[in-house]
Amino acid sequence: MKKKKILSLLLLSTILVNSFNISYADELSDVETKDKTVSTYEEFSDENEEETLETTIKDEISPTNPTNAKEDLSPNESLYGANVDNSVDEGSVLEDFLNSSNIIKRISGSTRVETAISISKFQNIQADKVIIADARKYADALSGSSLTFGEYPILLVDGSINNSIINEITRLKASEVIILGGKNSISLSVENQLNNIENVEKVTRISGADRFDTSVQISKKTLNNNLIIASGEFFPDALSASILAKNKADLVLTTKNKISNSLLYSLQEFTGNSINLVGGTSTISNDVLNKVKNTTNLNTINRISGSNRFDTSVKVASSVTNNGTVIIASGESFPDALSASTLAQKINAPILLVEKYVIDNSVINYIKNNDITKAIVLGGVNTIAANTMNNIERLILGQDIVNNAKPISLGEYVVINSEQNTYISPDLNSKVVGKFTNNLILKVLEQNDTWAKVNYDTTTGWVEKKYFSNYSPTTFGKVVNKVPYISQLKPVYAPNGCEPTSLLMGLQGKGYTDTGLRAFLDNMPKHSSNPQKGYVGIPYNSVSDKFQTIDPEPLANYGKKYGNVVNIQGATINDIIREIQNGNTVVAYVTLFWNNHVVLITGYDPKADSFYIADPYNHEKAGANRNKSFYYWKNRSTVERLYNYRKFAVVIR
Repeated sequence: MKKKKILSLLLLSTILVNSFNISYADELSDVETKDKTVSTYEEFSDENEEETLETTIKDEISPTNPTNAKEDLSPNESLYGANVDNSVDEGSVLEDFLNSSNIIKRISGSTRVETAISISKFQNIQADKVIIADARKYADALSGSSLTFGEYPILLVDGSINNSIINEITRLKASEVIILGGKNSISLSVENQLNNIENVEKVTRISGADRFDTSVQISKKTLNNNLIIASGEFFPDALSASILAKNKADLVLTTKNKISNSLLYSLQEFTGNSINLVGGTSTISNDVLNKVKNTTNLNTINRISGSNRFDTSVKVASSVTNNGTVIIASGESFPDALSASTLAQKINAPILLVEKYVIDNSVINYIKNNDITKAIVLGGVNTIAANTMNNIERLILGQDIVNNAKPISLGEYVVINSEQNTYISPDLNSKVVGKFTNNLILKVLEQNDTWAKVNYDTTTGWVEKKYFSNYSPTTFGKVVNKVPYISQLKPVYAPNGCEPTSLLMGLQGKGYTDTGLRAFLDNMPKHSSNPQKGYVGIPYNSVSDKFQTIDPEPLANYGKKYGNVVNIQGATINDIIREIQNGNTVVAYVTLFWNNHVVLITGYDPKADSFYIADPYNHEKAGANRNKSFYYWKNRSTVERLYNYRKFAVVIR
């Protein structure tokens, strides 16, 4: 590719016209046919970058340089890659990490710009040159891997330059800043600011009509002879491919189905001995592969691809000699890894891609089957979760990984799918504070990526989220909790004793007591006039000048003498449904037939949206028979309407 680049003005006009006709409408989708992960970051359009190309063209085609061939230029004039030293900087944090017993290191910043600076500080004590690329789009920064040579850091600019970038360039004592991209990506204002930084003697801009042409223009400025071709429409493959630049290769970008004219002309003059095409047919078609092969007349064009972006990163890693260290980057979002190419080339560490929460099996097997001793993770916990980082370390140590799955996004209530201990904190080594039985509906109080703090009754604690599924009454299903029927009319006649009779049915249903109704009525708390303190009236009298009842609080307190009874006054009808589906019964104050009646709700059918009632008042005028049990289904709308008048309820758990 490198030796002769004969471009006529007519051809140049063709390049510009054709480049402008390329559509980038699908740039933001970042979707592969086999791999449906979508980038969570959008790119700004790279249109109109041709304004900077004009300067590049004028410089390259001149009477003194008619062919624009690399061999006609000395390295000191324009070509990068001469006299580079990509050895690990003595005294750098990178050197300390490589020589330490530490297995894994995370490098991150508060923004993509700060993460790039953090990578630079990690690996470089000093650098003669610094590369600047747009933080808002990935293509130029990834193409910059052609220029890094394991020595020059890539810093990112998000529209404007800030003091952190200026301070880092000053710290590095860089004498040259190389801008990648046109003025729509890196403005003239930023360029002027870069020119004014201490020690900076030269600011160079390399750009083209679009991202594809820019990658070719960058390749013209290096001493590399080989080529790496990757998608410019889909970032992961190009990111993984950046390590291949170690093989004296430039990374150039293409669309899926057509190579740009500028790349075509460069291929016609290609004189290297290897071309690696990275990515499957869903990102670079066989038509493009064949076009490259036919244009260069190489016998073999090596396609490196896997079943998905993660497997492709492994295939790239397997094609290079590894020194025991890997770089872990996100395969879902590009910003944190844009500056990774220098680090990868410096220590000959392949870039393996992962999801935030999941490590692909291909990556797992690569780490298991190779002599990997260290890993560098790029990006914060919002990009690569703490559990994912922990699993990388476990793999290096030869241990099994845990929770290698996307966390369930839990709603307000969940169902636990097996009997589990609950812990005082989200840590299996913390104190066990209780146990939840299988198929229990729990309230979610708090959650993180892999754990949830849940509550039921008197037990509150943390359980791993993998044991939960989200709850809905419909999917949970129909439940009827059996209770022995007790009439308030026969053999004991207590026409005003529906509250304690309903409670006694619930207690006996749980096996808490076998006490008879009369003894239960006689021993309940009583008060002369205040139902909030005890039963008012005489349950055996059908006529009274007082409102005969007992409120939920004293009724629940009485029930606690026998078993686990809780006042849930104010509960919603949905709360009652969950209690029923958790195997409990509920004493509910309703008015099914007349004022102030209390029944025991024992079941719920979500399909029919009805409650199963054990009604202690089995009177003939209610359609019952006082010699028989009185159970029936009542639709939810009726029960809810009558219950909501007071929302008085007591649950027997």
